[in-house]
Amino acid sequence: MNIYIYIILSISFIYCESSKTLLRFYDIPQLNYNNSYSGKDALKSIIVPGWGQYSSGDYKKAFIFLCVESMALGIHYNYNKKGIEKEDLTKLFGDEHWSFSTWVNDYYEFAPGGEHGTYSYIFEREENGSYEEIWEAGHKLGFIYDNKYYTSGNNFEDFYNETLCPAGVCNLDTLNSIKVTKDHNYYENIGKYDHFFSGWDDNDQITEHVKESGELIAMSPNKQDYRTSWEKAAEYNRFADYALYTVYTNHILSILDILVFSKINKNSKFNYQLKTIYNSNNNLGIGGIKLLVSW
Repeated sequence: MNIYIYIILSISFIYCESSKTLLRFYDIPQLNYNNSYSGKDALKSIIVPGWGQYSSGDYKKAFIFLCVESMALGIHYNYNKKGIEKEDLTKLFGDEHWSFSTWVNDYYEFAPGGEHGTYSYIFEREENGSYEEIWEAGHKLGFIYDNKYYTSGNNFEDFYNETLCPAGVCNLDTLNSIKVTKDHNYYENIGKYDHFFSGWDDNDQITEHVKESGELIAMSPNKQDYRTSWEKAAEYNRFADYALYTVYTNHILSILDILVFSKINKNSKFNYQLKTIYNSNNNLGIGGIKLLVSW
């Protein structure tokens, strides 16, 4: 019986002297029985994968575990840094091109009869085809006005009609005095949901975008750039998470090697083997590591 365990790594930006050696070294023969490990070796491998193997003289395994650990940590650091930097740039772009005052002031320009009412069908409710009121969305924004906290959800209808836009005419001075709570949900909402489309400063350049699912999305050049940048930041963060999961897996495999794999009778057919997975998109040609366990 064979069990394949894949540890996926994306290492396109790892540059080190050991890289070429690693490429030649990873496709190694069987790594099996070794009864020379001690309790101290197990403790060492919990702290640093491969340390216990190194102490017992099993340098080949130690090299593999240490290389996986260093590469995964390097990947996590680099992609985490990229993700933070990209997200910060995306937020700055959003701050420059989306505003609460524009959202409220232009919201009904996309309703039937509005200046851009020909696109109202994009914003219609699925259940009845009506244009959604600004206070009716499931997603909301938090903001502060006159030292009090409000949201665009509950009770926003009264605040909109009495304070922001009495008699349907918006007070720009009042709108500009509002301080929006710019948390993660805020930055996600303005790029993801059409309910907040009118807040983009180029909303007059609206176009219809059709997702693969068939869903219609209101799009403008700035909103498109924002979404693309936001998705790239999320991609970097996913890679950073994958690398961190690889670190956890590497620790588990290192300790299992000492506590379990090495204790199996040397005359059994049990063994395991590590191989690389080729990926032409990575500079080093490595897309991951395959662990083959057989008995």
